Amino acid sequence: MSVPNARLCLAPAVAAAVLLALTGCQKQAPDAAAAVDPGFSLDEGQLLRPIRFAATDIDPAISACVDLGARTNGKWLAANPIPGDQTRWGAFNVLAERSLQVQQQLATQVALKTSPTGIEKIVADFWATGMDEAKLDADGAVAAHIRTVAARGENPLFSFGPEADFNDSSMSMGYALQGGTSLP
Repeated sequence: MSVPNARLCLAPAVAAAVLLALTGCQKQAPDAAAAVDPGFSLDEGQLLRPIRFAATDIDPAISACVDLGARTNGKWLAANPIPGDQTRWGAFNVLAERSLQVQQQLATQVALKTSPTGIEKIVADFWATGMDEAKLDADGAVAAHIRTVAARGENPLFSFGPEADFNDSSMSMGYALQGGTSLP
């Protein structure tokens, strides 16, 4: 049997496997939906809208042969300028920001519960702790944590190491750089 015929024979088997997998997913959907706490909700009006392609995004006034990028992206780019606090803006940036907004809405709702238990209590306590800046400063919790991790050689605020000299790339120099705190 030649290779093209082998591919033709495998195609129905692959399609059947995908169909079976999708059929199995349908049976699990109601159970997953039942696990969601109906006491929480999202205010979609306060969330960034996800970027979705629409046929109206294409600019028919611009020929694809002249400038394909402007034809396909021009309208979206004009309607979605890079926010002043960002260095770039695209689908993944919108997803990341939207995710943070969803987390904030849910954490705020959990923190408002009068008697949270389990994971809700952990989230509520964590949220309350992080939102009370004055108490954190008074307790010295942040400074104490930074001292502890820096003593282990893990400094979240600064990193030190060699980098190429900006004036002579054949030389390396020691640099102190701002570290990542993983905060937005």
